[in-house]
Parts: sequence; structure tokens; C-alpha cells
Amino acid sequence: MRKTKKKKNKRALVVKKDKELFWAGAQRLMRKPTNQKEVNERALIQFTAEAAKISPFGINILGNLPYFNEMGSEEKAEQYSSGVKFVYNWIKRSENDQDKAVCECKLVSKAGKDLCDWITGECSPTSMRMRTLAGYQNHLAQTRAKIRAIKKVFGLKIHKDMMREIGKMLEVGKISEEQASKIGSAITTSAEEVNTDRNQPAPVVPLVKPLATGPSKVDGLMAGVAEKGRITSEAKALGMETIKEVEKKIGLIIDWNNLTKKQASTVLFKLLELKGKK
Repeated sequence: MRKTKKKKNKRALVVKKDKELFWAGAQRLMRKPTNQKEVNERALIQFTAEAAKISPFGINILGNLPYFNEMGSEEKAEQYSSGVKFVYNWIKRSENDQDKAVCECKLVSKAGKDLCDWITGECSPTSMRMRTLAGYQNHLAQTRAKIRAIKKVFGLKIHKDMMREIGKMLEVGKISEEQASKIGSAITTSAEEVNTDRNQPAPVVPLVKPLATGPSKVDGLMAGVAEKGRITSEAKALGMETIKEVEKKIGLIIDWNNLTKKQASTVLFKLLELKGKK
């Protein structure tokens, strides 16, 4: 009898391409940029790290805005309080992918002194911006609590120090006004606050009725929803409800209907300066 050779089933090799991540961090520094977008992100990470005086690996970008990741936040805390410790208290641990996790954190100095009260961090599937993180509620709740506690204790000092460095960089022309406004928002922005859906821009609540000052010469692309949204958010955080209030505080006339990106950057930078002085 002749032996028949069994045919081996050839399996097609399927190469899965990773979807382009909407956030950027260390990977932007470890590889050569392939397009202008990556060049801009790399520069923004490096300039933000320089202004904050921390490692570039402590900065991520999400939604075109830089923010301190866990490593960057820890580095700043250590700079301001050498030997600082993070103490945790679990209110509720997540036991499955659909469960909610709640964790508290407080900062304790090297000498054992509490630097703040318990700060809460919570996470549930509905509060996750990235679906790929489903199942990591405990980790995210703990991380959120830690970063919030760091901001509670050192946030204002970090912001003031960064604004001083940003001013120096802007003065010598190292960064543009647009970059300055983005860098200045790093300490107030976090991954959970940035809208990650490209097709759904962050909602904007207008500052009552915009001041109409007539048409103005456009010196660049018109400001969009994101730029106006940042101005609205920062103005409200400072207790300003109208354009006139903002104008009075920053000493500039704002043509909200014809606002350009360059002008929006200037307004936002002025607001961030005021926030740092509070």
C-alpha cells in the first residue's frame, strides 16, 4: 500500500495593524518621526518637559494637548518634597470588568506628616475614555487618586513655576504662542478630561453672548471649537461668565466671532497666567 501524504493546511499569516493611538508619549521619543504631526508632538513633549523640568517620558499627549502622566507627576512631587510617600485606602475594589473601583490617596512627607487629606479616585467602565483599558478599573482608580492628590498639594506651585519658564521660552522665541498655551495647560489637563473621540468635539458652553466688535483682519486660521472651549473652561474656572469680564481681566479686546488661533492662544495664555497668580 502506498502511503498517502497528508496535506498540511497552510494557514494564512494575518498581520494585524495597530490602530493609530490618539495619545503619544515615550514612543514619540524612541522612534524617528515619520510625518509632520509626529514632529509637532515630539516638540510639544520636549518643550513641556523643559518647562516642567522633568523627563520627557513624564509627558504624554492626548487630543493634541500635553499632560503629566503618573511618572511625571511623581517626579514633580519628589522635587518639591524629597522622600514623599503615597498612602492608599481602598474603599471598593473592582472584582470584574463591569465593576466600579474607588481608591483614596494622600501624600505623606518623609518625616511622616500628612500633606493633604484623603483624595478620592474612582473608575468604572462608563468613566473610561479608552475601551482598551476595560478591566483595569483598580489600577486606574489608584492612579487617578495619586495624580489628584499630587495636584492638590503641588498643583499651584507646579503651574506657577511652569508659567515662569514658559514666559522665558516665549520671550526668546523658542516656542510659539500656540505652543505656550498648550504647554501651560499640562498641569490642569489629564487623560480622563480629554475627549478621545475624533468625531465628537468637546462640548462648549458659550460665555453668555459673545461681544460683537465687527469684522477683524484674519491673521491665521480661525479658532475652532477646541480653542474656544479651552478659553471658556479656563474663564469659568476663574469666575468669569462674560467676554467683557475676560477682556477687563486680561486687558485685551476679544472679537469672539472672528477669533483666530493665534489670538486664542494669546487669550488662553493670559488666562493661565491669571490662574497661576490665584
